Amino acid sequence: MKHKLIISLIAFAMATPAMAYLSIPIADDADTYEHQMRVTGSISLESDLNLFGGRFTYGIRDGLAAFAGIGLADPDTGAYDSSPYFQFGGQYLLPVDLPVELAVRGAFGMTSLGGPRGVRDLDIWTMNIGALASMRIDDMFTVYGYGGLSHQDYDAGHYSDTETDPAIAAGAIITLNRNLSFFGELSHIDELFVSLGARFDF
Repeated sequence: MKHKLIISLIAFAMATPAMAYLSIPIADDADTYEHQMRVTGSISLESDLNLFGGRFTYGIRDGLAAFAGIGLADPDTGAYDSSPYFQFGGQYLLPVDLPVELAVRGAFGMTSLGGPRGVRDLDIWTMNIGALASMRIDDMFTVYGYGGLSHQDYDAGHYSDTETDPAIAAGAIITLNRNLSFFGELSHIDELFVSLGARFDF
């Protein structure tokens, strides 16, 4: 039993620092329109964790959208196995007169990473909330920035922890046509993530 506790503690300590950003990249404009349907696919790379994901966004009405995503969390440490993760959230365009479009955006993510034999899975819940600003430079180029907070809860049975960190992100979207666009994004929540991906609008 003592041996399993030691293994659990080591695995928990190795895995938790990398889990601050259990999320699909923002890769979006602050404004949305009614009945908008968009699929986003991405890969996010960090020194201890890779995230692969896809998200579906739906415009409930002009300026209000909800989204849901699923992906794969792949820790590089080897302490835990790769596992699926899920994300839900939404954003609302604020009725303010600014040079940029500004929205409030929130997202909730969760996963359960499989541990080594005899070690309990590591359950992770994350919640991000903040402000998203975007500006369309021309028909092909949009830039955006995000600032807020990220809260994480970790639970591995005998060990649990919570953490709240500043969350910042910035990116650019290149639109090829009315349906297809590509993006690049840098984000920092305890660790730096580099994300690349594509979007398709129906």
